[in-house]
Order: sequence, then C-alpha cells, then structure tokens
Amino acid sequence: MTQKDTNRYDDFDALVARHRRLIRGLCWWKAGGKAWLMSELIQEVTTQLWRYRHKLRPDATPGEEREWVRFHCRSVFAHSIRKEEREVEVVPLEEAALVAADEGSHAELLDRLAANLTHQEHRVLELILDDYTDGEIASLLRIGENEAKRLHDSIVNKMKQNANKK
Repeated sequence: MTQKDTNRYDDFDALVARHRRLIRGLCWWKAGGKAWLMSELIQEVTTQLWRYRHKLRPDATPGEEREWVRFHCRSVFAHSIRKEEREVEVVPLEEAALVAADEGSHAELLDRLAANLTHQEHRVLELILDDYTDGEIASLLRIGENEAKRLHDSIVNKMKQNANKK
C-alpha cells in the first residue's frame, strides 16, 4: 500500500469517527430500533462511504461533510428498501424516545422540551444537535443568518418554557 493510500484510509477512519453519531442515529431510526437491521445498515453505509470517498472534496467544510454522509445514508436506505422489497418499519417518535432513554440517552427529555416547536424550528434544532453553526444553518436552509439566530433563540426560549412546565 502506498503512502497516499494509507493517508486516504486514515482520513476515512477520521471521517467515520467524526460522523459516527449521525450515522448510528439515522440507521437506528430507519431500522425502527431493530439492532440486527441497524447493524446491517451501518455496514452498508460505511461500505458506500468508502466506495465514494474520492467524491468528497478534500477541502470540504464540516457542514458539507455531514450533508455528504446524510446523502449516502439516504441512498443506502432507499436501495435497501428496494432490494428487500419491503418497507422498513419506522418507530413512532414517542417510542423511539423511550427506547433511546432506556439506552442512557436524553431523547425523552429532548422530546418533551421540543414539544411545541414549529416544523422550521425542529429542522434548525436537528442541525444544532448535529453541531452546525448558525451561519452553516442559514446556508443549508437558504435563510439569512439573522433569521437562523432568531430561530435558535426562539428554540432556546421555548425549551426553557417547556422545562419550567410540570
């Protein structure tokens, strides 16, 4: 193996490590909480990312990297459904939150806190949780940076209000 190939392999490991939570979360959601299916999806996603790693620009921003990973996850999910000629059962959000809470996460609390957010605020919250900055969110959603900041503040205020409710 040449030095260039070794570097590319190390870069790939770092890429997968950076987006591990995103990959696992999307696969868990798509698998409907079924561990065996989630494991298969993660393997397929990782294989596809490896196969198309040369298509990701070396100077890609973290936001572009995340979108590239999401794109390939969706591609694998669509292919998996067509290949097996079945729909993957998607767990309702409430049940997913309970299962995730059992696994030590704070998903149930997050669901309660985000209960009265608008559709746009939910999209922004998802991006915030994926470590996007307000500027990156503005760019991805094609809105102004001030609007992204306003939505971010609105989310924080609504979540504070929900936290104070019994």
